[in-house]
Amino acid sequence: MTKRGSNNSLTISIAPKHRLLNSPPVDCPFDEYLQTGTRKLTVDELHQHAQDARSLYHEFWTIPTNHLE
Repeated sequence: MTKRGSNNSLTISIAPKHRLLNSPPVDCPFDEYLQTGTRKLTVDELHQHAQDARSLYHEFWTIPTNHLE
């Protein structure tokens, strides 16, 4: 019995096809990336916003995930 088939192989890439625009480049230090933020908070503002659990919860769950669905 002879097995016949294609000589082509299947290659699957799990790398994303595009990089998200808001993600930092790989060689960018995190502190440098954080310094380029568009909305910087003072210590008092940060403390005030941290007290509002409902707002934090909403903001956390509205951030898009890092993987494609």
